[in-house]
Amino acid sequence: MLSPLIEALERIRYWLEQNLPESATALEPGLSLSEIEELLSTFPFQLPAEIYALYQWRNGSSSQDYNFFPFHWFLPLDIALSFIEEEKQIQAKLTKHSEASWNDCWFPFSRFQGDYYIVKGSENSQAFSPVYLVFQEDREVDDPWMVYSSLTTMMLSLAEGYETGAYYLDENKIINTDESAIEKIERKYNPEIDHDLDDD
Repeated sequence: MLSPLIEALERIRYWLEQNLPESATALEPGLSLSEIEELLSTFPFQLPAEIYALYQWRNGSSSQDYNFFPFHWFLPLDIALSFIEEEKQIQAKLTKHSEASWNDCWFPFSRFQGDYYIVKGSENSQAFSPVYLVFQEDREVDDPWMVYSSLTTMMLSLAEGYETGAYYLDENKIINTDESAIEKIERKYNPEIDHDLDDD
């Protein structure tokens, strides 16, 4: 039996196969556990088990032009690590109060321009971690905006969004959003989280 996370990922992949096949075929084969552990050997924190499951399922998308998540590039693991190093190099050139600061426990698995979906590593291994959105202009915050209670609830939300038309294609095969429908879905799977950015 598939885990809820993998089942949701497969639902997303199936929708893409039917509607945006280039995005489905851009998915890279999954990595073995030993390959993931080797790549993460320099990451100073333990990542949640969900991240290992995600990258065993698929190692991101080969091109940022074919999105698995709406508007965001599903980062291959080596590229995710390279973005961490890039962010640290930017940080080293600027003061610690700069907008470019990056927390060492942040792990980005998805990117849109300069914004990232991240999970936080911890000292001890854990099954789940909330998913946060780190904005390019908000690097200095200690607690970025929590958008999903876990990677699993994120994928369940996205899968239902694709399947119900909350995310839909226009005549040019570009993904559009029904914001009201998306908010309802996200509240269904993550009722404890404030989903309204305008409240800030």
